[in-house]
Amino acid sequence: MGNQGYLSSLPTVILGSVFNIAAVLLGTTFPALSQTPPNLEQLVSQWGYTRVACVTGAVFIRSGSLTICVNPTAELPAGNYTYDPVSNQLVAVSSAPVGEKLTFSFTRLADYTNCVDDILTLYKDRERFRQQPRRGNCLPDQMQAYAETGISKQQALELLKAANEYVSTALTVRFYPLRGQREQIASLFGFIYDVDANDAEIQRMAESANSQ
Repeated sequence: MGNQGYLSSLPTVILGSVFNIAAVLLGTTFPALSQTPPNLEQLVSQWGYTRVACVTGAVFIRSGSLTICVNPTAELPAGNYTYDPVSNQLVAVSSAPVGEKLTFSFTRLADYTNCVDDILTLYKDRERFRQQPRRGNCLPDQMQAYAETGISKQQALELLKAANEYVSTALTVRFYPLRGQREQIASLFGFIYDVDANDAEIQRMAESANSQ
């Protein structure tokens, strides 16, 4: 299996405590230890992963109340995972159950921009997000979960795209995040809103982000 533990398949991702999904198999070379709860620090060392600070872009591995972060690999992308000691598997956790859409309810531009601001704050500075009151109230369950585990670049982008799709398809009035927010989103995620399709400055920001 090598140091990184080749995965038999990429995980299907969900959020919450029900993990009825295909898990990331760790294989049999590094069997689970007998401790209950498992000694996650020793397991991570056995699997050959490199521990890092729990910051955006890391792999968050949780067992009970303990969270350990490691560098992502091609087989184990950045994101949130829980360890299942029974099956000796890592199970990926993401923003929504399989087949379930993220649900938004805002109808005003101010509520939309507050939602976007919360997503950006959570992605850039989780501790700040945890310590200060939220500006909006969208996606309370998902945002609370990510406040505990952190949010990857891909997960934050998925939330932003889902909000944009909601505004595009479910509302009669079409609106967009504020200019400054759209610039941040282009710079951080390489994503461009329709209104900026011909904006040279934002195009450059997105190209720079996508080239990194």
